[in-house]
Amino acid sequence: MGTPCTCSNVPDPARVPDTGKPVARAPGPGLSSGAWQPGSVSEDTTPAGTGSPDAPDTRNAPDAPRATGQHGPDVGTSPRPLVLVALVGAVLLEAGLLAGLAGFYVVGTLGGRATDVPVAVATAALALVLAGALGLFARGLWARRRWARAPLITWNLLVVLSLVSSGGWRTPFGLVVLVASVAVVVGLFSPAVTRATTPHADPPVT
Repeated sequence: MGTPCTCSNVPDPARVPDTGKPVARAPGPGLSSGAWQPGSVSEDTTPAGTGSPDAPDTRNAPDAPRATGQHGPDVGTSPRPLVLVALVGAVLLEAGLLAGLAGFYVVGTLGGRATDVPVAVATAALALVLAGALGLFARGLWARRRWARAPLITWNLLVVLSLVSSGGWRTPFGLVVLVASVAVVVGLFSPAVTRATTPHADPPVT
């Protein structure tokens, strides 16, 4: 029978004071001194947030600028051009005239002054639809939406062609409408309105 081991280098758990820290144990047979043992504490000298000792510390680095894809001015914060404000007012005026025309036909129909009731009702309904559409386009133009330009250009060109072909421009009212429609078309093609309604437009070369 072998002699029991009386090694003095093994600490007695009952005599080791409780300091709240793990106790490093001596490696057993077959284990190298660098192998991990239960209860041992590995010291990591790598700075937090770097991933490796040679990597730069980016914890306090400023955020990189985000790519917005917009080269021109910010259409949400830049002031609206005066040309765009004037165009919105002209379009709203056109919508108001159409709404007034619809009201005129409705009042004439209800008062019995309409010679052809179906035509008067259809004209009033069409005028109301066009007035609502122009109001929607004016709102889109005020919000600097690019899609609002094409229908407004088409509408005003139709008005110009109608006045010229029918001779309505010879009356004072028709002449005012003709000039206003031409001014709206020219204003919608102006560089200021084009830049204001195009978020990805490049800045002008100076």
